[in-house]
Amino acid sequence: MPLDLFFVVVRRVRLLNNWRVALRVDPILVFVAGLCWCNLVVAADRVAPAPCLHYQHEPNSVVNGRSSVPKEVTLTGELIERTYWGPPNWGEKPATDRLEEAWILVLDAPACVLADHTNQTNDQPEYNVIVVQLVVTDSGPDNEYIKQVANLVGRRVTVAGALWHAVTGHNRTPVMLMVASIAST
Repeated sequence: MPLDLFFVVVRRVRLLNNWRVALRVDPILVFVAGLCWCNLVVAADRVAPAPCLHYQHEPNSVVNGRSSVPKEVTLTGELIERTYWGPPNWGEKPATDRLEEAWILVLDAPACVLADHTNQTNDQPEYNVIVVQLVVTDSGPDNEYIKQVANLVGRRVTVAGALWHAVTGHNRTPVMLMVASIAST
């Protein structure tokens, strides 16, 4: 339907040979052009077709000596590792800035994350999310969990955990995933 309306606008403008004259003379053209513009704007803001996810909004608890992550989601994609500039100047003075590694999950399909208006940190919705930074909060004995994640870089993985919105400069993607479990698929 929007494409048909667009052709109607183009046809009418060609008849009048000038956009300015067409917009002054033909109120129907103005209406149809506005309708086409609205459809383009709405189409650009459409959300990913996948179901929307939710941020974590309950505090962590400890079960059997290990962190328990509520409101888990499961995401699948390719795990990559990226290096970013860190403090103190975040890349403005490379000679003195620290380099930071980040594990990034490139999702198989775009997702959206709905805002949690009860939590000031997670009150920002995110649409068409294609990358999520992974955060391992429980390194385990001898950094076992960190080593497990590092060994999966470059592979397709399934990760379960809780989502939250980026807060600091160390957060490299708008949506973060606190890892509860990770496995190669």
